[in-house]
Amino acid sequence: MSDDSHVQVTPKDENSSLSLSKVRSGLIARGRRDAALLLAVPCNKCGERKDLAFAGCVCTSCSEALDKQWASSTATDWVLIAKQLAEEDGERPWYAVSVATRLSVLKLMESDLEQTKRGSETTGVPHKESEAQAGPVAVPSSERKQFWPPLGLLASRSPDAESGELPSGEELCRYVFRGTTYAQMKLHWAKSDSTGSLVIGEALPDDRYKIDVQTIATYLNKVGVPPEEVEEASEAQVDKWWEAATEGRTNIAFIRPANPEEIGTHNALLRDQKRHEPIAGILEKWGFDSRGIPLAGSMDDDEWKHRGLQAWEEVRRTFEGLGLLKGSLFDYEEELRANFVKYDSVARTSTSEVKPT
Repeated sequence: MSDDSHVQVTPKDENSSLSLSKVRSGLIARGRRDAALLLAVPCNKCGERKDLAFAGCVCTSCSEALDKQWASSTATDWVLIAKQLAEEDGERPWYAVSVATRLSVLKLMESDLEQTKRGSETTGVPHKESEAQAGPVAVPSSERKQFWPPLGLLASRSPDAESGELPSGEELCRYVFRGTTYAQMKLHWAKSDSTGSLVIGEALPDDRYKIDVQTIATYLNKVGVPPEEVEEASEAQVDKWWEAATEGRTNIAFIRPANPEEIGTHNALLRDQKRHEPIAGILEKWGFDSRGIPLAGSMDDDEWKHRGLQAWEEVRRTFEGLGLLKGSLFDYEEELRANFVKYDSVARTSTSEVKPT
């Protein structure tokens, strides 16, 4: 009877080699995964280095979060909140004003000037500023001639297309997309891509607030800050979190359905686009650039006036033929003419009173 207690099992060399091979393979695979994470492009939205499951730039969690919010929406008109693009040469900025606004500002300045004059008469302190200096539109000067009509205003925005805002420096603008599904809009959101849209103004305060909340929440979740710590955090600590959350981020974007007012502004901008398309060709035909300045520097004053009137009338007929005359600057033609005549006469009188030295 044999004694099994002394039996020993010795692994064969080939089994030992196989085990070592598996260990090496596991280490190599883990090293590759770690290297891949280090080299991976971070998600456009949360900044995490994860598998980019959507559009090659957004991780699964961020993609699913947006789907949860908007995937069931049947909206076809959307707004993308994203950083403002650099303006192209000759492009009118989104905050460009209409002729109506120019005239309103002029009236306010005239009113202020009149009040200042009345105050001077009461106090006995002379008022030194002339009306010619105060007039902001269509005032002739020795450096640049001005003749009626003001061709440089032809490409002004219509009142309905004005944003009614001035840039605040936030750099986040609203881009409107029409006839667009959520699936299409999601691609624009993923890449912060405003291609195919029109900018109608800066982001609304509510938009900025939602973007800020979303940004800081994503960051705090990433670094593992518990809710109770957030509630007790000082303002200085919140500022530090915000700086860390936004550092290096260039793809800030937010989407939502467009509201009726934004759709109305977009429609007005489309009408303006149709108005402005033929203007450059008409001005060039009559010898002017887009600012209403003669292309040929040798054009005399009489020819300038004659050609300017011909260009002005052709633009008017073109707008009428397109059904776009109403709502254009021609609605304010008589007021523009009256102001031009007024300031032209004031400027000429002021110039004639200057004695040569």
